[in-house]
Amino acid sequence: MHLLYGRAYLLADRTDQARRELEQAVEVPNAPVDAHFFLGEALSGTNSAEARPHYERYLELAPEGSFAARARRAIR
Repeated sequence: MHLLYGRAYLLADRTDQARRELEQAVEVPNAPVDAHFFLGEALSGTNSAEARPHYERYLELAPEGSFAARARRAIR
C-alpha cells in the first residue's frame, strides 16, 4: 500500500508525503524494487545525494527493470 500511495503522491506533486510513504515501503520485507526507484524520485528534488543510494539499490535488484534507464540517468 505504501508504494501505491507514494506513487500517487508523486503524481500529485506532493513530494513530502510521497517520501514518507516510500520510506515505509522500502522497509517492508521483500518490498517491490520499484519502491527504491520512486523513493529516489521523491528525494531527487530536494537532496540528490540522498536519492542516489535508492537508485543504485533499484539497479542492483533490477538492472533491466522498467525504470533502469531513468535510474542510470539520475545517478550520472
